[in-house]
Amino acid sequence: MASWGAGGAGRSVSLNVAVHSIAVFIFILGAEARAAPDSPEKVDVPSAVQKNQWSRQPQQCTYTVVTHTGNIENAETDADVNVEFFNKAGESVLFVDLNSGTDNFGRGQTDTFTMVGNCVPEICKIHLSHDDAGVNPSWFINSVSVSVELETTVFNIYEWLAKDEPPYHLSYVSSLC
Repeated sequence: MASWGAGGAGRSVSLNVAVHSIAVFIFILGAEARAAPDSPEKVDVPSAVQKNQWSRQPQQCTYTVVTHTGNIENAETDADVNVEFFNKAGESVLFVDLNSGTDNFGRGQTDTFTMVGNCVPEICKIHLSHDDAGVNPSWFINSVSVSVELETTVFNIYEWLAKDEPPYHLSYVSSLC
């Protein structure tokens, strides 16, 4: 399971280093084959390696995240809200400090955020949290939906993210995987 924070990034770096190492090895092997044209066995270096396409950044996708704040007393929040989405393979995309440029997360309000991040197909898990900052940090969240490409996942939450309301947590995790 991927972890919140830097833990997930460490695995990504290790994978990138391994892929890069393999690409360098194949490139060197190909250079040796080209340097000895009279050798009986020639090695064909894949064109992807020759063009250095293996070192490209992960594909980026546009995400639309919609939050529905509850319509109950003191449901709104001034806190900075973060959300991370996961798939069954443990891949994730993190969005920090959701902000649409307006007064977000008001009582009974629906907020829509459009962001770009690494593509994560088949999202089935959410980790929603906030930093407990501001005059009114408590937040009653009805639901969060995320759309990427032609795929939408809805997480029905109906819970407080607050230190002063049950269940007395500042984060929420739910899996539909």
